Amino acid sequence: MAEFILDRFKYNWKGDWTAATSYDRDDIVRVGGKSYVALESHVSDTVFSTDLYYIIPGSSPPLSKPKWTVMTSGRTFDGAWTTGTVYDEGDIVLFGGSLYLCTKGHTAGAFEENISDWTIFADAIKYESVWVTGTNYGRGSIVKYNGIVYRCIKEHTAGNTLEETIGADEYTALWEVFHNGIEFVGPYLPSTGETSYSYRKNDLVLYGGSILKCITTHTDTGNFDNTKFTVELPGFEYNGVWNSSKVYVTGDVVRYGGYIFYATQTTQNVAPALLEDSTTGWILLERSYNFRGEYDGSTDYLPGDLVRRGGHTYIAIRTVPGVPGPSDDSTTINTLNYLDADLWEKVTDGQKFRGNWVSNTRYAIGEVVQFFGSLYECNESHKSADNSHPGDNGSGFYYWDIVVETPNPAGMNAPGDILTFNLSRTLQGDGSTFGNTAVNIGNDRQVLSIDDDDNVVWRTYYDDEYVVFVSPNGEDKIGNGLTPLYPFKTVNYACQYVEDYLPRNKPSKVRVAGGKYIESAPIIIPTLCVVMGDELRTTTIELTSAKKDYVTNDYTYMQNIMQYLMTLLPNLFINNDVVPLPGNTLTQTKDADTVSDVTTSSLVSSNNIVINQYITHTIDNVGSNPTVVGTRSITADPARINGAQILNNNRDFLVEQGIAWNDINQTAYTNIDKSWIRQYIARFFVAFEADLKYPGNYRSIRAARHWVSEIKGAALEDMFYMHDATGLRNCTLDGMNGQLNPKGAFDLYQRPTAGAYVSLDPGLGTDDSAVWITTRSPYIQGVTTLGNGGTGKKIDGALHDGGNKSMVSNDFTQVISDGIGAWVLNNARAELVSVFTYYAQIGYLAEDGGIIRATNGNNSYGEFGSIADGRDATEVPLSGKLNNRTGEAIVAAAYAGEVSDFILAYEYAHSGAEYTVANSEIIGAGANAQVIHEEFRDGGLSQARLANSLDSGSPGGGGFLVVEANCQAGNQTTITLSQTDANEFSDYENMRIWIVSGPGTGQYGYIQAYDDSTKIANIYKESTNQPGWDHIMAGTPSEVTFTTNTRYRIEPRIVYSHPGFTKTTYNNPNARDYRDIVWGLDQRAYSALTASETPGGTTDGVTVQTATFNVTVGGYGYGATITNVGAGYAVGDTIKFLGTALGGASPANDVTITVDSISDDSTNSIVTFSVTGTARAGRWVAVGLPNYTMHSYDGQTWTEGNLPSVGTWSHIAAGKNTFVALRSDGTSKYAYSVDGINWEDKDFPVSGSWGGIVFGGGRYMVFDTNSNTVLWSENGTAWTQTAITDSGDSTTPQWQAITFGAGRHVIISGSEDRNVAITTDGGVTWTVYDTVLPSPEDSTLATWDWIDVQYGDNVYLAIDRNSTRTAYSFDGQTWLTSTGPSPDDSTQLNWKHLKYGQGVFALIGDTGSKLVGGDITSGPTNVMYTSEDGINWIERTIDEKLWGSIAFGNPAGDGYWVAVAYNDSVVGGINKIRTGARAVVRPTVSGGKIGTIRIIEPGSGYDPASPPTYTVYGNFTVALDLDNRIFNGCLAQPSFVNRGIGYRTSSTVITITGNGYADIIPEGNIIYLENLTKIPGPGVQIIFPGIPDEDTPAEGDLKIFTGVIVTAEGDAAYGGQDYPGQPDENGYFKAKIQISPSLKEEYTDNNYTDHGVNVTLRERYSQCRVTGHDFLDIGTGNFETTNYPDLYAGGAFFVAKPENEVYELDGGKVFYSSTDQDGNFRAGELFSVQQSTGIVTISAEYFDLDGLSELALGGVRLGGSGAVVREFSTDQTFFEDSNNVIPTQRAIAAFLANRLSEGGSELETNQLVAGVTLLGSASNLIDTTSGAEILLPKLVKIQGDDANLSGSILAQTILLRPNDDSNSVF
Repeated sequence: MAEFILDRFKYNWKGDWTAATSYDRDDIVRVGGKSYVALESHVSDTVFSTDLYYIIPGSSPPLSKPKWTVMTSGRTFDGAWTTGTVYDEGDIVLFGGSLYLCTKGHTAGAFEENISDWTIFADAIKYESVWVTGTNYGRGSIVKYNGIVYRCIKEHTAGNTLEETIGADEYTALWEVFHNGIEFVGPYLPSTGETSYSYRKNDLVLYGGSILKCITTHTDTGNFDNTKFTVELPGFEYNGVWNSSKVYVTGDVVRYGGYIFYATQTTQNVAPALLEDSTTGWILLERSYNFRGEYDGSTDYLPGDLVRRGGHTYIAIRTVPGVPGPSDDSTTINTLNYLDADLWEKVTDGQKFRGNWVSNTRYAIGEVVQFFGSLYECNESHKSADNSHPGDNGSGFYYWDIVVETPNPAGMNAPGDILTFNLSRTLQGDGSTFGNTAVNIGNDRQVLSIDDDDNVVWRTYYDDEYVVFVSPNGEDKIGNGLTPLYPFKTVNYACQYVEDYLPRNKPSKVRVAGGKYIESAPIIIPTLCVVMGDELRTTTIELTSAKKDYVTNDYTYMQNIMQYLMTLLPNLFINNDVVPLPGNTLTQTKDADTVSDVTTSSLVSSNNIVINQYITHTIDNVGSNPTVVGTRSITADPARINGAQILNNNRDFLVEQGIAWNDINQTAYTNIDKSWIRQYIARFFVAFEADLKYPGNYRSIRAARHWVSEIKGAALEDMFYMHDATGLRNCTLDGMNGQLNPKGAFDLYQRPTAGAYVSLDPGLGTDDSAVWITTRSPYIQGVTTLGNGGTGKKIDGALHDGGNKSMVSNDFTQVISDGIGAWVLNNARAELVSVFTYYAQIGYLAEDGGIIRATNGNNSYGEFGSIADGRDATEVPLSGKLNNRTGEAIVAAAYAGEVSDFILAYEYAHSGAEYTVANSEIIGAGANAQVIHEEFRDGGLSQARLANSLDSGSPGGGGFLVVEANCQAGNQTTITLSQTDANEFSDYENMRIWIVSGPGTGQYGYIQAYDDSTKIANIYKESTNQPGWDHIMAGTPSEVTFTTNTRYRIEPRIVYSHPGFTKTTYNNPNARDYRDIVWGLDQRAYSALTASETPGGTTDGVTVQTATFNVTVGGYGYGATITNVGAGYAVGDTIKFLGTALGGASPANDVTITVDSISDDSTNSIVTFSVTGTARAGRWVAVGLPNYTMHSYDGQTWTEGNLPSVGTWSHIAAGKNTFVALRSDGTSKYAYSVDGINWEDKDFPVSGSWGGIVFGGGRYMVFDTNSNTVLWSENGTAWTQTAITDSGDSTTPQWQAITFGAGRHVIISGSEDRNVAITTDGGVTWTVYDTVLPSPEDSTLATWDWIDVQYGDNVYLAIDRNSTRTAYSFDGQTWLTSTGPSPDDSTQLNWKHLKYGQGVFALIGDTGSKLVGGDITSGPTNVMYTSEDGINWIERTIDEKLWGSIAFGNPAGDGYWVAVAYNDSVVGGINKIRTGARAVVRPTVSGGKIGTIRIIEPGSGYDPASPPTYTVYGNFTVALDLDNRIFNGCLAQPSFVNRGIGYRTSSTVITITGNGYADIIPEGNIIYLENLTKIPGPGVQIIFPGIPDEDTPAEGDLKIFTGVIVTAEGDAAYGGQDYPGQPDENGYFKAKIQISPSLKEEYTDNNYTDHGVNVTLRERYSQCRVTGHDFLDIGTGNFETTNYPDLYAGGAFFVAKPENEVYELDGGKVFYSSTDQDGNFRAGELFSVQQSTGIVTISAEYFDLDGLSELALGGVRLGGSGAVVREFSTDQTFFEDSNNVIPTQRAIAAFLANRLSEGGSELETNQLVAGVTLLGSASNLIDTTSGAEILLPKLVKIQGDDANLSGSILAQTILLRPNDDSNSVF
């Protein structure tokens, strides 16, 4: 018996120690990280250490008597050290960058003072900031000082500078350099009286143009000290004029006089000298000049100073000091040094005009004055006096020389002279007069004026040289146009004048007076010119009509004249005489300096021929049109320039010579309009002049075009060609008269034959930039056009290769019957404000990419309003790939029921694809649900998409029945439906029925029979077609009895075909005793692979070398290391190694290495690279006795190998790209391999009879069959030993098998114990459940011996050796039993292995020398079994062998089984088996249509090329059509670690995240695109290949979808994060686009919208964007058909076509908000408001109620009330139970009818009236509303502990009296 002596048993915890507190013995306190126990009662001191180290007062020597002792040791982190804080032993603080541990309690002073009380706990660093004086720094503090980073190595308080402690010895050094650097502190600032500036060593400053580095720490004195700095980086800075007081440093540039000098060193007060004197620190950069103005003798001048003295200019070549002048104003100058050749150099001789001579003025040599009409030059410097004036001054002073002398007439010399009475000798005072005293007569078009000096002068009438005038009474000739008194006659001539004679870079104006102007066409408005009429209605510009007096041969006469004139040109160009013909009064103009040559005359003759070709072709339809050629660059050929000048000088002469020749030689042509002939001869020669200066024929053809327009009329011509920054204002345009061209076969509208009133100039061709719109768009304002069959404004972008191709209009009215108001095409642009069109065939037409933006306008009458037609054919469209894989798998609902409140299963709308990792987020009313996604199906049903390939017009079919109600009763094979159910058996036959709530939730089956009188339905299992119920958790016992709380749902049953079962036979390498097989991923390595590609870069003299690599394979991934970096590479180079060299195939398993960066030296070697590629991975490996192994890539071709030792090799597992094989013969030996081929001999920590191995949860686990020993490893080489908890008896269970699933490792024992051991932490701890495995109830039967266990699909399944039984469990703890497989339903096989793979359990073995099913053979068998739920088994036929092992694998997503025979013949020893699980789905039904298909079981083993078929059970009117989409990596049901509690189907939301995706074919209005070279803008047009445009008659037209909203998406290539709008690593963008209209289901029939489909995106489509627009009586026709009141008098009315208001053709789009003639409003195609009725119409095509987020109804005015509708539902069952879905009226009515007629457990109401019976109310009554009796025709049972009757005794007696018919109580 043990004895314990307790000294103390009770302690009192007092928390943290505090000062001045009473403590008793055994009190416990916490100080720092330790706890202390009081040794005696006391009142605490102010400091704990005083009590801890208490000294008895007066003791000598001092005696210690601690009041505390340590109870438990520890440490406390007190944060950053602070002064004044009390620290105790064990405290840890942060000081500087290090952690310190307090070794002795103390109160903190300066840290370095208490350093002995601390010890380093953790040495680290911490950045404090820049170094600051007076700061406490600790070891590890990091500071920045002058650009250098220092680390504190000893605790201290900072002094004045850090530098003083850097160079100290090792004992006193406080800092060490952590990182060298420098610091730029800005420009040098000198100290001032108010501010002092200091500079520290290493500071960089900007001084002058250079960067200087401080070499000595100092405080600036106010003057720059160049000894303290050195030049770090020479620079350049201009410092203006040299200043003697300024300090200059290297790089400063100054101007000294007119010269520029550069400072080569620091200087002050050292003037720059010339180049030959370089000791001054300056060098001469540039000899220039500095103009100083007029010379002043008293001024100092420097070299390069330029002055003017008189009319001459001089430059100083030396410094010239000034000499003060005399104080008086004498006539002599103070110095003549400007004449000193050593000081000055004359630059130019010249004269300076000083105006009129003035007395008492100083004049210098070379100055010129005017005196009485003559000009005089000063010949001697002097000061003028009245008697020293120029000319005859009568005084003898001759300071002036005559320059220009005028005659000396009398006072009036000519008619028109005006006499003045100024005397020429007024200054002389003697009254004598010499010279002219008159004002001469002025020139034509001049007016007499007084100038600013009061002189009488003549000037031109109008001073603005950039304005020309046009008037109906004007004349088109040179000299006119510059004044309103002499205007031009035509706008055309005025614009041509502006082009030819006014500066092209100056704004100009053509002022057009009121009146009518008949014009040839086209009129070209030059750049920066505006044509402005006086007023819109008074100024009319009209196209000329055909010349009435023109006859066919008129032009022949004209051409004869021109041909004659061509003969004169050779002599004219070389200044030979050309004799005037009789009648020509003008003579030839010659200029000796202006001579051309004969060749130039031939150039003019050639262009004359061009004119002839154009005119004869256009008028007489003879020959062909000449091609326009030309240039905008003036020629440098002097012959051409002079030739043009000669033509200009002699133009009038040639005109008159031609007329004279005609009068002599063409007498039949003498009665012509000679003024018209003169005009065109002159126009042709003006064109020849221009084409000589600007080589080509452009102007010649323009002149010919004008001729033609005057002959034939210009009614079909373009009127105005607009150039850059031009304008047209305040006028009416008229005269266009065309008609409509006939329509083509597919044309909607007609185009007019006439031209356009306003359009762009085609110029010399599309590349003629002179006519491009580059700065401002042409502006048309206040203009009205009148005409027929023409266009008001036409902007054709095809005419220009550049520029804006645009025009702007305001107040522009088009009255053009059968025409087009505004026509914009070929990517041109128009801005229209208040642009109105009347009677037009088309109001606005945007075509072939043209864009019209218009506001506040209208289209009235005519045929069409606004049309957008086509796209810009020159656009290079974007392309993108449809990305249907942006989302994750979708869980539509959690099957949870409403009573059994845990989650039974997921119902997927999309089970996803390519997942290997997935997670669930479960949100709902419940709690504790926990799942693990550990099963991913290959060949699974990813989505069952509603299709319409049956052309029913109704995806989802029609006429489907769904019924939901509460039952009356039910059991394990039947259910009694609602009493009010009105359907018959034919309605329900073979339909599926689910229990969705209440007892039995999760059960389902199909209705095999139904009695509509009793409402009893017989239920059959779908799994066996036998009576009973299946359960969504297979194996769950059926509910024995249903109650009225049991709610059922009857729905269509969709049954999928099975993926089938096939086997293929292959041979063993040898007949061996193989015991186990596994498939797993492997590792491989390939060394010294040399690139075959030649590097694509360059080297600098280095030989190009190819790189070499080591390549590794791990699973499906590649890795690489470089062994030779090579030379000559460029970024982006790729190196490929073929998959055939890496254990795979090519190109499927090729690996590509991409060079990401290269060295910056001459070699251009590889520095970094990236690796891409998919390796061939996975290998089948089998192990057997005594040491054999075989392996295969494909399960067909096998290679034999050997294990490292001889033994009983019985088990193998694979994980993390490794393999581990076990022996079961009591050894520590095992085998390890990374590839399944080469094996290593390994040892476990202990020996054991290893009974099994599994890889799960990231680790291997093995167990010993004869002990509780378990080993686990995360890599297969390092093992940890643990033990299963002893079950409590004296024996150790015989552990048989192990499996992993749902986060649990589960080991089962055999028949003796029937125990189960479970670990949930990877083998660290175990829980043993005793005797939980089933055993036979009949003790005479053999004990069930559980020999193998597997986990799959939420079931742990065990197989018995001695019977046909199986055991299964959902949690590993509670086990149920079921009938297992048997060939004869009684005898079991000799089972060898139970395995699971992707929804299928597989069981294999031999007969074990048993007579099985009449088979008398011994051992071999040809049967195996599969099960998809562990309950129901299917017998499969394979080859007859001794089957010893089987396994499932899925190499590269190709899932199949491999079975291996043992000790059998070589032939047929391998069976490759393909099978899978059947998919299970359930539909949702709404309004008779199937809405979605929910996947409960995705199945496996289906072929994507041959999807499963399906059968639909249940009545329908329209068949269901499904697109069953098969993918690898689909999500199966997750493993439920915990199914939670309190969950409801209606409120539970599950979100999947992982590395897979849901491939969702878009059917709505959202698509995702990738591989975009840019993010397109809103409005982009998207074209899917193959989707036809049903709205166009032309075959091959594809439908156009519009991108309404474009959202940039991110890419995960940047650190795993999304960066919207950024390109990926390949430079591509991604976008989410909302499109209109929505995609329809039928578009998927031909894979038009599959993932990866390339779509075309166009942004340059035709657009009309009109706002505030009116469409008035569109469709009523042209002017004739709408000419009211005449046409519509007497009550006639318009017949309008509102459908013609807007048309969109071939991709064009019209965006508009408009009203019509009745005030009805429309906003595009979205909605309209009928003003007279208030009806609002919403377009169903553009508004999908399913996606409507909010619709407000009610008041429109601010503050108006109304309803808000957010969503709509047509689900009459209200199964979704949503809080944000508004049901339709039909859904509500159907729901109430169902619930009130059939009853239900969830009907709650305060009062219910049924017939006349009233239930409820505030009084809790059962009453009637009519006062009638309440009838109770059935037996009433009143039972239960609280049941009772109350009321009068009589009433009770009557109520309880015996029934007349029986003794029962009523």
